[in-house]
Amino acid sequence: MDWLEIALVILFVLGMGIVIALWVWIWKRLNQAVGGSVVNQNLTSTVSFPENIRAEVSELERTKMTIHGLLKNLESQVQSMLLETGKYENNLDEHSAQLKRSQTLATLQQIEQVLLDEVEKMKMSTIVYKKELDEAQVKIKEQEQVLEKLSKDASTDFLTQVYNRGAFDRKIVEEFARYKRYGHIFSLVLFDLDHFKDVNDTYGHLVGDRVLRAIALLISEEKRVADFLARYGGEEFALILPGINIETAKNVAEKFRKKLEGTTFKFEGYSINLTVSAGIAEVLPTDQLPSDVIKRSDEALYEAKSKGRNQVVAK
Repeated sequence: MDWLEIALVILFVLGMGIVIALWVWIWKRLNQAVGGSVVNQNLTSTVSFPENIRAEVSELERTKMTIHGLLKNLESQVQSMLLETGKYENNLDEHSAQLKRSQTLATLQQIEQVLLDEVEKMKMSTIVYKKELDEAQVKIKEQEQVLEKLSKDASTDFLTQVYNRGAFDRKIVEEFARYKRYGHIFSLVLFDLDHFKDVNDTYGHLVGDRVLRAIALLISEEKRVADFLARYGGEEFALILPGINIETAKNVAEKFRKKLEGTTFKFEGYSINLTVSAGIAEVLPTDQLPSDVIKRSDEALYEAKSKGRNQVVAK
């Protein structure tokens, strides 16, 4: 019960008090007028009052009716005010609920906006991260290409563009280890261009370099994909033949020897003919190191040169 309802109740109680007090006052006046006899008589009997007493009693009756009317009016007003108070409270409750709903809606809208802002930030961050990732991937590819080139450069002879001596040393160790573990044979062919120093002395080193590049290309065209060609040093080339025995390797070397013998190299108006000597060795169970195979190939090459060059010797 709020303060307005309490005030209305107090007002109603005061009104009742006033009515009771008036009734008491009327009672006393009647007693004074008839000497108290009227109260003890039967209410249904006929009583004769003097004229002056009748007038006073009539006035009291009118006063009583007036007070009664006032009391009814007060009661009606109190009830009306209570009804209006109830309506007012209902309106207040409704407005309060609406306000709460409005606040809740505003809060939800605010949360929604915050979430949308965060989503937008995440989208922007994702775009930035994707861009950085793309850039990083491009840089990684560039670095991979650089590393690949460096690796190739480290393994490639600059002049002839075949593998260099370092790459050959690593490859023959791999093939030797594979042979020891799995029994996969291989053969090694060492080529040495005959009298190549005369080419450099006669035509110059630039022409000699072009001849070396042409011979490396010629051997590359004759070898298999699985074969490994390297510049062993100066005018020497090494060819590793995985899975090939010494007889087959001898045929391969002989085929190339004949092809080179029948080839004429023409540079800057010069016509140059060359021959090649070759020494061949196959890996053996008695070999302890890769150098054992290289040593036999080198001995076979030395024998081919000693016998007059332009020939193939296998050991």
